[in-house]
Amino acid sequence: MKSSRAPRGFTDTAGHMPFAESAVEKSVTTLIATNVALPSFQEGYAEWRRAFDNGKGGFFTVSVAEGVGFIETAMNQ
Repeated sequence: MKSSRAPRGFTDTAGHMPFAESAVEKSVTTLIATNVALPSFQEGYAEWRRAFDNGKGGFFTVSVAEGVGFIETAMNQ
């Protein structure tokens, strides 16, 4: 994602981007790999989960591409 705050002008990470399962299913076109190591997500997930449990955290229902585009736009404002 383009990021005006990143040293090289882009980033390949986001702290957390929760998606509805249906949104992910609609976004998948090809299975690339199975049983791969996940990046560290626990801290971002815990932050989102606390907000969600308190009625203040949501999740994306749009496609993954649209969600990434939204985050990219927000990072560059």
